[in-house]
Amino acid sequence: MDCDPYQARAGIKVLHLLPFDPVGKREVITYTEDSDTENIGVGSSTDNGEGTAFTRTYRVAKGAPQIIVEMCHSVNPSASQKMMDDISALGTKGLRALGLCMCVVPE
Repeated sequence: MDCDPYQARAGIKVLHLLPFDPVGKREVITYTEDSDTENIGVGSSTDNGEGTAFTRTYRVAKGAPQIIVEMCHSVNPSASQKMMDDISALGTKGLRALGLCMCVVPE
């Protein structure tokens, strides 16, 4: 696969980066992404003279699964327990898991 990281990050502006912290066991980034297509009800749009430009703000966190699950307030307790059980099962096989969550930041 030929992937150019600069092309992959085109249109992305980092607003805040919280580097990995071994105590908090997570890394968090907040960024905006420009898009030519508008999703109703998410983000803000402006006319840039070439049509409508649409900007969305995201927050993404990665780290220890138990920390990431705690950050997800919309996960019900039974789903949370299922995730923890699955992570424990991976651990018994010598595999490690990494948690990832993403949300749209409201304006």
